[in-house]
Amino acid sequence: MQDVKVIIPKSGKCSWRKCIFCGYGKEEYPVNVQVLKAWLDKQLLDFHGDTLSIYCSGSFLDDTQFPKEFREYLVKKCKDKGIKHLQIESRPEFITDEKLDEFKGLDLMVGIGLEVADDNALKLIAKGMTVDDFVKAADKIHEHRFKVKAYVLVNLPVPNARQLFEKTMEFAKKYADKIVVMNLLPHGKTPMLDMWARGDWKPLSRREFEDWIKPFKDWPNVEFEYETFKFIPSIPPERRTYLKGVGPEYVDHPWYNIWQDWFARIYKPPKGKDIALFVPCSYTKPYSRSKTHRLIDKAVKASGKEKRVHKLVITSPGIIPFEFNNYYPFNAYDWDEKLETPDIMKVYIEKNKERIINYLKNHARHYKHFIAYFRLDAESLDALKQACNKLGINLILAYDPETYQRLEESGEKKPLFRDELLSQLTETLRRLD
Repeated sequence: MQDVKVIIPKSGKCSWRKCIFCGYGKEEYPVNVQVLKAWLDKQLLDFHGDTLSIYCSGSFLDDTQFPKEFREYLVKKCKDKGIKHLQIESRPEFITDEKLDEFKGLDLMVGIGLEVADDNALKLIAKGMTVDDFVKAADKIHEHRFKVKAYVLVNLPVPNARQLFEKTMEFAKKYADKIVVMNLLPHGKTPMLDMWARGDWKPLSRREFEDWIKPFKDWPNVEFEYETFKFIPSIPPERRTYLKGVGPEYVDHPWYNIWQDWFARIYKPPKGKDIALFVPCSYTKPYSRSKTHRLIDKAVKASGKEKRVHKLVITSPGIIPFEFNNYYPFNAYDWDEKLETPDIMKVYIEKNKERIINYLKNHARHYKHFIAYFRLDAESLDALKQACNKLGINLILAYDPETYQRLEESGEKKPLFRDELLSQLTETLRRLD
């Protein structure tokens, strides 16, 4: 078993930087050979294995990103430390005889982002290379008795994406010694995010990814990566605005829709939390700082079921697992109930019913109980009831409706804040098995 060390040197920038799916290539760092050497020394100080793998968000063979002096230092360092196997990455245009000769004496593997073996598709994703460019680079690497690693992307935003993926796998098998199949996830500062927001493309769930790769699971020398980074939706800071308003555009907002799709298909509820407690939002953001949620949390804690309860907020952005209450845009919106109209609330109910159904279709099996704590006349409760009825889910109202109506008739404007209802929430949770 090879002992592998993975390092990610930060130097310069990708020479191309136009691929529509890549955010790493947009990054840029100073180029300083002495700093790189010192950094490498530190990285390898306590490493005594035989394999070094370098990822660089660009091309290790690009002199403007990694000067030749540093590459020569790296090769010497590898030989001095007994590192036999070296893995690097490069675009095809930098793979030359002269540069490959620098690595004589090492077992070199060069990773190339093939992505898809189709020239039209490569143009659509702005890859800046052709299939023939890949072939020529692979042949040159093999001429030097080195190895080729091909990166292949699953679920590209191109016509006939699945058929092209299967074609690419067959192609890569002919030219690459190793294939790394990667699920396409949208980096924040790329056009992929806008495609997702418009509904033109969406990332695959883990189940969908497994279905795509199923025909190739038994192939030798193939790796499959569903996530190359811990993926959650991320709106770039420069595109974040405070979403203040009431109307269809503040329910069916593209940033909300991205998150709702992710919550429904890709997100996994926390382990051990098998009581779904559906609750309202609050004017104060994040919700965790509000009086509403402090009181609800106190009632939950009193039940003794705190560790099992998963709070799910239903509001204009949709259904929101509480652990995301301080993420944008859930911490940066304002929906003024005084501006609501019957037509707007009809849109609100229908859109949230759809979102709740999508969430529960995928996650209901995670929960044992479903509890609601809203105003009796809340549109969120209406949407939740309709969704649960459609799915055959037994939704339990956390309090006695007669108690709520009595409080309301007495002039109480916020019955959910009253001890009578909060104590009933506690008892409802306490009685659950």
